[in-house]
Formats: sequence, C-alpha cells, structure tokens
Amino acid sequence: MAKQAINKKDSFYASALSPKRGRKFGAFALDYFVLSIMSVLVFLLVNLIVDALPSVKAKQTEIGGIQQEMTSLVEESKLGEVENGTFLDNKVISKRYVYGITYRSLIENGVEESNITSSITSVYKPMTKENDNAYFYYTVFKPNHLSNYSEEDKGLFGVQDYQNAFSSDTGINFLNVDDYLLLNKDNALKVQNYILDSAFTPGKAIFTTLENRYSSLLEDAIAEFQTKYTPYTQKAQENEARKSDLYGIRRMEIAIAYSFAILLHYLLLPLLLKDGRTITMRALSLAYCSTDKKAPAFWQLLVHASLLFVEESSVMAILPFFVYGANAIDLVYLPFLWGISLLWVFIFSLLFMILSFVSSFFDKESKSTTTEFLSHLLLKDGKEFQTVEQQKAEHK
Repeated sequence: MAKQAINKKDSFYASALSPKRGRKFGAFALDYFVLSIMSVLVFLLVNLIVDALPSVKAKQTEIGGIQQEMTSLVEESKLGEVENGTFLDNKVISKRYVYGITYRSLIENGVEESNITSSITSVYKPMTKENDNAYFYYTVFKPNHLSNYSEEDKGLFGVQDYQNAFSSDTGINFLNVDDYLLLNKDNALKVQNYILDSAFTPGKAIFTTLENRYSSLLEDAIAEFQTKYTPYTQKAQENEARKSDLYGIRRMEIAIAYSFAILLHYLLLPLLLKDGRTITMRALSLAYCSTDKKAPAFWQLLVHASLLFVEESSVMAILPFFVYGANAIDLVYLPFLWGISLLWVFIFSLLFMILSFVSSFFDKESKSTTTEFLSHLLLKDGKEFQTVEQQKAEHK
C-alpha cells in the first residue's frame, strides 16, 4: 500500500521552492551524521553476534596465543620489557641504562653509596651484564641462537664486537671490568653532576652520547630480531595471516552494518513514514518530489539509496575509528578486496560527494546534485512552500 501511495499521489511539495544551498548542505551533513551513528550501532550488534561464533572465537584465541609467543620471544631476548601490558619505550630503557651505568661506575670507582645522589639510588639499580638489555642480546642471546638467524652474515655479536661498536667514536674513556664497559670516575662524576644540575654541560655531553649510542644499538638489535630471527619472523607471519583473516571478518561486518544503515535510513523509514523523507528531512521541513511533480516512486527511492551507498561509503572507513580508536588504522589502511583498502574507498567516496555537490551549481533552478539528478528527484523546502502559498492566497 505504501508503495502504491507513493507512486500515484501528487506531491504536496511540488510547488515549494528549492532550499538554499547552505540549508541543503546542512541537511545532507546531518543525514551523513545520522547514517554514521546508525552504522556504528548496527556494527556493534553484528560484531557481538559474529564474535559469539565458535569459529571466530577460535581464531581470536589463536591470535592471542601467537602474540603471547611473540612476546615471550622478545622478553627472552631482553630486547623488550612488558610493563602494565605494553612494552617499555626504547628511550626509557636507554635512559635507565645511563643512570644504571653511572650508579655502577661510581661504586666500582670507590664512591660511597651515601655520596651518590638519591635521584639515582632511589629509582635505579646498578647496571650489570644481567640487566643490561643490549649487552645481553649481543653477547649472550644472539651467540647462543646464531643458527636461527636467516642471513649468512650474522652481523654484530659477541663481547668484543659489542664493546667496539659501543665505544667507538664516542670520545669517552671507558673502564673494562670483567668484559663489561664502565665509566671512569671522572666521567661518572660529571654525569652525576649533570643529573643534579641540567646546566652542567660536560656531564650533559657524556649523558647524551651514552643514551644515543645505547638507543641506536638497541634499535638495530630490535630491527635485526624482527627481520632475521627465524622463530620470531615465522610467528609474525602467522600472526599477520590470522589478523588478515580476522580483518576480513571485521570488514564484512562493516559492510553489512553500513548496507543495513543505508537501507534503513534512506529506504525503509521513508517508505514506512509514507512521505519519502528521512528523519533528518522531517526535522528540517525538507522533502523530495519527483521531477514530474509526483511523490517519489519506490524505484526513485531505491536508485537514490543505491547512489548514496556509493556517495557516502566513506562512512565505512570512519566507522572503525568510532569503535576501535587508533587501533583501527591497520583495518582501514591495509588492502583487502582487489587490492583496495577502506582508505581508497574513503577517497573515492569523498571525490564522488564533492563532484555531486559541485554539479548543483550548474543547475541554478533546482540545485540538484548528481545523485538527485540520476534519481529524478527534487529537494523542496517546506517552509518556503508555506510562504509561497500564503502569498498566492493574499493576491486572490
């Protein structure tokens, strides 16, 4: 019945004026916002249902297990330390090294602990072979797992290689205590003075040099571990493959949620309300009529919704950020269908939307966008219609 009524009835808004572009743009922007919220709500529902499926649960458990194994491998190498569920930043570890090596060097050079600033002793521990992350990796872990590195040229490893790489071109005099590099007393005191007074430039130079060199070696070790240590690279490949499968499921959920939101907002509700208008248009007193001054036909609403599916598909790229925040970057950026990512969908949709709106400037009378033109629809302003009718009544 709703379809017949829409097909046959003359439009009540046929003689109304077209809305001003600012008002029209505001209505479309509000429609876009409502569509986005609908998509998010439907996605959350679909996501809840899909995540309850045994196959998806198993996949998530498998990913969690692989990631835990990767974390264990990193912790075993001492290239990373987990604190509060996340790995410590390299800068934190490098800074800790400088404080710790200064602490240890002062003690080894006969300085009483009571004469070492509490800025060091209250927070840090003396640095040793065991708690020095970079030293442990290059002199213990890597030599013991050398056969697991993929390239013939194994690069830097062993005590001598590490000491040469660390001390070369630094201009700092080191002490070698049981195959471990420490600062001499003068340099250690300079660093302590810098810790006490940030304006003490001799100590700052040593502190910065140590921090940068340690950070550089640590970053090189991490890059090497991630690309050449076979047990880790194999787990990383497994993890990426499983994540890709899960991303495929998430994208399917996004497409379903967006499609349903388009169907609901631009087709089902306008049909149920029997006036061809979205909720936004009703609120703003706007309405569509066909170019033959009839109420919108079902096929016109269907074509209009289909075109808007393409024009507003950027919602699919935005939707994940509503739900996952910054963690949605990979989901949006990585390609999936024919090498196309949601990022490219966003760009295409945005260009389509801009061109559609630009076309309205070439139609000065009806101000129709490309989507409206192809749907044979005209947007009318209910408020302007009332003014025109009142003026006609006054002239009679």
